[in-house]
Amino acid sequence: MFAFFKSRTKSKIEMASKIAAEELLGDVFPYDDVKDHASRLVLPKRQTAEMLATQTALWFFRNPGDKFPDLFQAQIIARLSALEWHQEGKIPSTLLFAFEQSLYKMYHPNNRSE
Repeated sequence: MFAFFKSRTKSKIEMASKIAAEELLGDVFPYDDVKDHASRLVLPKRQTAEMLATQTALWFFRNPGDKFPDLFQAQIIARLSALEWHQEGKIPSTLLFAFEQSLYKMYHPNNRSE
């Protein structure tokens, strides 16, 4: 029985990593890096793949390194995806708020130092 839950968790991590890497981060970071970070996050039973994907992507958006220009474009789609998932009940308001506030603060054109 433990193996069943372990495989479900692994499956959720893989699904969330794929969503984060492709949909939210626009393939800016390698999938393996995204999956590695996702696997380190706490995974409550009720956590959806979208919740884990959003949390994972948030870390990369907050720590862009030299990928900031690429993430500047990706964050627009990511913010819309997070809003859609919230409307569908897949992510909670608190996560949406944290995601939106962080990306707004970091990626707003008036806050860019280029």
